Amino acid sequence: AVLIPDSDLITDVSVMITVIIGVTMVVLALSLLRVTAFAKRLSRPIEALVKQSERISQGDLYPTTPIASSIEEVRRLADAHETMRQGLQSLMKLERDLQLARQIQQDTFPRTLPNVPGYTLAAWSDPADATAGDTYDLIGIRAASDGEGFNLVTDEVDRAAFLLADATGHGVGPALSVTQVRAMLRMAVRLGAPLHDIAVHLNEQLGTDLSEGRFITAWLGILDRPSHQLLCFSAGQAPLFHYRAQSHSIDVLAADAPPFGVNPTLSGAIPVQIALEVGDIFLVISDGIIETRNGDGQLYGQERIKMLLLEHRDLSAQDWMALLVAELLRFSQQKHALDDRTAVVLKRLR
Repeated sequence: AVLIPDSDLITDVSVMITVIIGVTMVVLALSLLRVTAFAKRLSRPIEALVKQSERISQGDLYPTTPIASSIEEVRRLADAHETMRQGLQSLMKLERDLQLARQIQQDTFPRTLPNVPGYTLAAWSDPADATAGDTYDLIGIRAASDGEGFNLVTDEVDRAAFLLADATGHGVGPALSVTQVRAMLRMAVRLGAPLHDIAVHLNEQLGTDLSEGRFITAWLGILDRPSHQLLCFSAGQAPLFHYRAQSHSIDVLAADAPPFGVNPTLSGAIPVQIALEVGDIFLVISDGIIETRNGDGQLYGQERIKMLLLEHRDLSAQDWMALLVAELLRFSQQKHALDDRTAVVLKRLR
């Protein structure tokens, strides 16, 4: 048996408790310091990412100092954030380029239509995207004073040229193609080329320029006011609507040839001569108008176009065009078109 005084036992326990408490406090203090250091190491790059996110949300997409961190997850998050910033910067540049392309294309549309005595003219285009695969042009033609070629004017003229072109698809590529057609037509008109030659050379050039599977439908017309004859040629652009006032009827005309760029030659295709009587209306539209759909999936179709011509034949070309736009909106209940829509209309008043 061993006898130990109570005082000795109690003293050892007190010392042990004190040591344990001291060690525990030191461990807690060290842990707190380490946790604080880790939190700062984690929070600083996170705060930097938050500030960059706020900057990006305000449209500032320029690069800044890379975010460094020894934590792999934070580095991966910073890399993903930088990839997102670069992607947004590219998208914003693309959007600016698209808006610039749209503005350039819109500038090609005539701001003032030619004044042809005894006629009213109107044109309208509604792109599905920022840029359209449709285009139109109305050109006043007058012989140059020196006898060399012709001038393109917007005041009173006896002759006018027309264009409605529709490239496959819509967007920047088709917009470039139809803008090329417009430019070539204007140059040909300045040189006084016959309509048949214009169509032949357009087809040859587009056959060379367009990639495989691409083509352009187009309607070309030249109005001679003194004779009231409309000489026109359609390369795949149909249907064409001719309202005849004397018989109160509508002729629906087909295309004269395949679209430009399909065949290397336009053999056998010749322009059509159409006599316009008082009250006659000639309408050319792209397929986006006929193919406008309502909520039930129904197409606007040719019949509605014909009824609109018959019922509102007394309107001027401008008022009839405004009515068509309103009817398309009422029918589809959609402000944004699913396909490019373009129309050109001319009406003889006297």
